[in-house]
Amino acid sequence: MSSPMNLPTDSSISQPVTTVSNDCAQLLADNQWLREQLITLRDCALETEALFKRHQDWEIELLTISTLDQLLECLTTAMCARFTLDEVRLLLLDGDHGIRGLLTRLNKTPDEFISVMFYAAVTELPAPLTQLTTPIVGLMDTDTHRVLFNTAPDLASTAVLPLWREQRLLGFLCFGSHDPMRYSPDLGTHFLQRLAAICAVCLENITNRTRLEIGGLTDPLTGLHNRRALKQRLHDELARSQRLGQPLSCCFVDLDFFKQINDSYGHATGDMVLMELAECLQFSLRACDFAVRFGGDELVVLLPATANNDACLLAERVRHSIVNHTFVLSDGLELSITVSIGVGTIMPSAYPKEKLTDERGDDLLRCADAALYEAKRAGRNRVACQSL
Repeated sequence: MSSPMNLPTDSSISQPVTTVSNDCAQLLADNQWLREQLITLRDCALETEALFKRHQDWEIELLTISTLDQLLECLTTAMCARFTLDEVRLLLLDGDHGIRGLLTRLNKTPDEFISVMFYAAVTELPAPLTQLTTPIVGLMDTDTHRVLFNTAPDLASTAVLPLWREQRLLGFLCFGSHDPMRYSPDLGTHFLQRLAAICAVCLENITNRTRLEIGGLTDPLTGLHNRRALKQRLHDELARSQRLGQPLSCCFVDLDFFKQINDSYGHATGDMVLMELAECLQFSLRACDFAVRFGGDELVVLLPATANNDACLLAERVRHSIVNHTFVLSDGLELSITVSIGVGTIMPSAYPKEKLTDERGDDLLRCADAALYEAKRAGRNRVACQSL
């Protein structure tokens, strides 16, 4: 009788099934992990794309700015809001006071920009900043932090962007956050470096552009506006005067016996007197007034929203301040000078059916010039007034 067949037992059947089941479970787990990684990578890519888009939009906005004051505002206050930062500081190296001087010429004061700090040289800043060529993230040491963020001691992370342009350091753009992970030390700085380069280009370009524009509208000797600037401003003031129904006055200021100063002491001395006269004149004027060197020793001042009587009082104040000012020359010689001033005024109400064109502006200048000659004929060192 033959032996029975060796049939598989239940245990020998279940072992391969269990192995396959475990392999499937592992594959499912691996697949799930890969899916999660893909989702993470996708989210990271989308976040990076969104960050790039925000930076790109901001760079385009920066490149469209045309004035220095707008740029400084954009690099600080607007930057803080756009990138949801807690603090932004802009440190500018301005050893020759060039940027501050440009702001003054734009009728702005450096103090208006509370997040902008001006330094004469990089040596005035903490040592860690002096050799910085690329952005640095993470907390700075206490002394550096105090200089960069003097009013924000509780920041948890910072980023400092040096603004280099053709091997010349223009300053630093500094970001601060209460979030310790916002600018952690292991954060990549590619976007920050690109942003720093764009900001440096904008700062240099707009500074140079502003300098050229102001130079083209400025008298190089006195620092007052020139006749080209007067033509532009007079056009604007006439339009404003008619729109608001306000008078517009103009003063012609002429230095008495200026030829004698040139003949007696030389033209260099005459130039010094003109420069000091311009300073004295500006000190006596209001912020809204517009002073111009018209030619030679003749100065012009536009007085917006000023009636004839008020303009005459202001002109008298100017004359009095110059008469009481002692002009000290380089060799110690002291001079006392006088001026004659003619005041002219135009009233929009006198031209109810007529637009105040540039021709009416020329009429205003002739009116003030005629008043000046009236003051000279009356003996000089006085104010004469006329109206159109």
